Amino acid sequence: MELKNWLVLIFAAFVFVFGVLKRLNGWYYEAKLGKLWPKLPPGDMGWPLIGSTLTYIKDYIAGQPQNFIETLKIRKSLMHVSKAEHRRLRRLTTAPISSHAALEMYINDIENIVMNGLEEWASMTTPIELLTEIKKLTFKVIWKIFMGSTSSMGAMENLFYEVAVGFLCLPINFPGFGFHKSFKARKRLMEKLQSIINEKRLMKERKGKSWEAKDMMDLMIEVKDEDGEELDDETIRDLIFGKLFAGHETSAYTAMWAVLFLTDHPHTFQKAKEEQEDLIRRRPSTQKGINLSEFKQMKYLSQVIDETLRVGSITSLLFRETTVDVEINGKIIPKGWRLLPWLSELYVEETLFPSPQDFIQDGM
Repeated sequence: MELKNWLVLIFAAFVFVFGVLKRLNGWYYEAKLGKLWPKLPPGDMGWPLIGSTLTYIKDYIAGQPQNFIETLKIRKSLMHVSKAEHRRLRRLTTAPISSHAALEMYINDIENIVMNGLEEWASMTTPIELLTEIKKLTFKVIWKIFMGSTSSMGAMENLFYEVAVGFLCLPINFPGFGFHKSFKARKRLMEKLQSIINEKRLMKERKGKSWEAKDMMDLMIEVKDEDGEELDDETIRDLIFGKLFAGHETSAYTAMWAVLFLTDHPHTFQKAKEEQEDLIRRRPSTQKGINLSEFKQMKYLSQVIDETLRVGSITSLLFRETTVDVEINGKIIPKGWRLLPWLSELYVEETLFPSPQDFIQDGM
């Protein structure tokens, strides 16, 4: 038999075997889930062990990850219901971080850090790597907001980057592997955060009623729920870590995409610039720096940011796990299942955006 025929035969056998394995995998879960099986959302269980990973890798390498989602898309919306504790944490932390009072507390710090950064870039005689410099700038901003000081920022920034490397490594938690190094960096980072919390709690105890919150960690230490219960140190550490880690990376990429989009669309850039110049012209001569009232008037810039987030968002999906059986629209998501809400698919829905891959200027 010719080599070509052998290759065809081997390929056919390979497809047959994996087809049987895929069917057996489906039967295994059907038997395991029992009465829940008919209530599952549309789809299949994929291959044993690897699921749909190969299909995803193929589409991702081809530069069309959306094709993977198209094959799995469910036309009905399945919204995840948060646990009571998750709702409690959101309620306790949203106001300290997003309220007008909190924004007024750090808006001038943001402006000063950004202005100093821009002046530093302008003084450089060699080209800069935009994303790298923006990352440094956003980390400085977010660290200042949460900690109120930049004294220990350098060491913490390095630890954060070591943790980030772990997301790109094989999940092997053994000495010598990047994933293990990332875990060690996270442990050191958490220890440093705890030492800062200890210092702030001690300062609060010493000052008593004269103590005043000056940054986001202070506000998290101070906040109480309706039963008078405060956030414990572990929760504060986890919240700070998550917001610092996710916040500075996503903010940096968003800022980079905004620069690129505004460069490619000079008309949009000009309108955004005119809005800022108009605010400055109407500013009292005694005012120094931006205030909350001006921030609320940046209507056009807000639209530019929204469109940047839509087209250039790096938060393409979320990872969640069900803690109970969740029933939504007559379908069941069993307890312990991992969910990947694919957010970026919503941003390129053709029924909502006629040219979803383009930065839309019309209507701004």
